[in-house]
Parts: sequence; C-alpha cells; structure tokens
Amino acid sequence: MEIIADSGSTNTQWCLIDGNNYHQIRTRGLNPFFNGASLLEKEVSKQPLLRDHQQKVNRVYYYGAGCGNEKNAKAMASALKTSFPKAEVYVETDLLGAARGLFIKDKGIACILGTGSHSGLYNGKTIIRCTPSLGYLLGDEGSGNHLGKMLLKAYLNHELPKELAKKFREKYPGSSDSQIYELYNHPFPNRYLAGFTPFIHENQEHPFLNQQLTKAFSSFLNLLKKHYPQEMLKSIRLTGSVASSFSEIVKATANELGIQVTHIDASPMEGLIYYHTPGK
Repeated sequence: MEIIADSGSTNTQWCLIDGNNYHQIRTRGLNPFFNGASLLEKEVSKQPLLRDHQQKVNRVYYYGAGCGNEKNAKAMASALKTSFPKAEVYVETDLLGAARGLFIKDKGIACILGTGSHSGLYNGKTIIRCTPSLGYLLGDEGSGNHLGKMLLKAYLNHELPKELAKKFREKYPGSSDSQIYELYNHPFPNRYLAGFTPFIHENQEHPFLNQQLTKAFSSFLNLLKKHYPQEMLKSIRLTGSVASSFSEIVKATANELGIQVTHIDASPMEGLIYYHTPGK
C-alpha cells in the first residue's frame, strides 16, 4: 500500500494506492515554513482514509512546498514516519512533483502557478535548474498570492474602477483598516491574499483586471526567458489552481512573449500516479 501526496500552501492532495484501487482526499496545506510538520500528524488523524491505514502503508512519496530546505524536508519526513511507522518515506519538493506529474520522463520546463509560483528545468529524472524561490514576500510572480496583492492594493489605493470597487465591497465587506489588519495579522498571509482570486476570476473579462492578469503572468513568464535556454521555451507545462483557472490568458500572454505552453493541469496527481505505478 502506497501514498502519494502533493502539498501546496493551501491544500494537500493525498492518493492512497491499494493494489489497483485509488482513493483520493484533500486536506489543508502543510508548508513547513508555516508549521506544516506539526500539523501533518493532526491532519492524518482527522482523515479516516489515512488514519485507518497508518500501519498498512509501506511507502510514502511526499511532494511539498517548502521542502527544498533540508531542515524542513527532514521535519516533514519525521512527521510522516511518525504517522506511517512501517513506511519508507520519500520527501521531495512540490516542484519535482509537478515536473514528474507533468512530464513523467520527458524533458521540459515545469511550472507551478497556485497560491505560490515556481519553475524548474526537468531532465526526465530531476530538476537541474530552477528560478530562485523567494517566497510570498519577494517572489511568487503570477501566483494567487501575487494576484490578490495586486487587487487589494489597487482597491485600497482607490485605483479600481468604480464598478469593480462596488463589487469588491459587496463581496468583501469591511473597512480598509480592517482588511489591512487582517492581512498583517493573518497566520497565513499568502493564503489570505490568494483568497481574492475567485473575485478576479469572476471578473476577469473586465479590461482593468484583464490588464492586471496579463501583467502578472508576464512577470512570471519573463523569468523563464531569463533563466532557461531559448530552445526549452517551446516545452513548457504548468500546474496549479491559478494556471488552470486562467489558462487562456496564460497561454495568450505566453504566445505574445514567444513562449509555447503545451499543457496545463490543475493538479499533477494523475501524472504522479502513473510515474510511481507505471505497470498498474
């Protein structure tokens, strides 16, 4: 019995593989930069699908945000070993999970556009080069965190067109001071900001937001042009909720920049299942 887990800052997708049977659930995100390791055991204990098989799982493949840091990876591995004591535990970055899920054993540039963002050059086995992972304060271009930040800043600076500002107030009632307080006192500020993406999605046809989306995705895609060989810019695949929700704008923006996006998936899980169980 095996478990594959793909964890971002907002949610974790688990797949329990029992012979030819696959069972999937979602729990909250477990980024170790935000106490993810200490939360993992609690999340497992709350989910019957995971809890009832703790002694039966013999392998766990965990791909997680924040696991590029050696200390964080060890903390997650320890928590997983506690939860699944009889299992061999493998902890890798969410970026490697995205690459394996998107490309299996082909080569290309794998990108994540979800609550956060990242990209890496995959050689069919591992990530051999990646853009700097600067986190929600300094990086995350094109992510839900980035989009939410742009929207909230425009609203608070009275830059939103009147009709959008009215819709925003109706959907998110409260004073500007209360929104600023919530942002700076929220335990997961990146999730708070990413929480504004549904509003952006609902109103993406508005010229102002369409322009903002193009600007945000351009900032992400231009990083690819700076960091990767020109010939690899024709083999780019993306995963993540933001990439999936705004796929048409992402592809159009990429085309304008001379970049070819060949595939977008909301989640890499289907590919990861195939990667780890190719004979099933």
